[in-house]
Amino acid sequence: MNSLSRFEKLDIHLVAEQLANEVWSIVDKWPLLAKDTIWRQIVRSIERFGANIAEGAGGGTARSFHYCMLISIGAIYETKHWLRQAENRNLLSKQQSEHLLLSINYLIPKLHALRTVINTK
Repeated sequence: MNSLSRFEKLDIHLVAEQLANEVWSIVDKWPLLAKDTIWRQIVRSIERFGANIAEGAGGGTARSFHYCMLISIGAIYETKHWLRQAENRNLLSKQQSEHLLLSINYLIPKLHALRTVINTK
């Protein structure tokens, strides 16, 4: 079994799951209008981030994993955008936003490094 197919053990996937759960617990308390707009976008992008790591790890080829990593990278940057928008609209406190962005900023270079490793195989 390829070590990457054990995505549950990858640090970036574990942090992605934790981050998605944190985001969910925060945005679940938002008012209805915010849930119908920004909430959907944040949840979709943060869930797509982790799901694509899992999909790529199980895809069987370096090429399919690389493609999924590109989608994950796009999703994590999209999540950053929506978190900033939520803060700008007073749906997230500065402290919540900084905490979530700290995790995202931790993940971004790890994602790029993993993508580089996949490219060399």
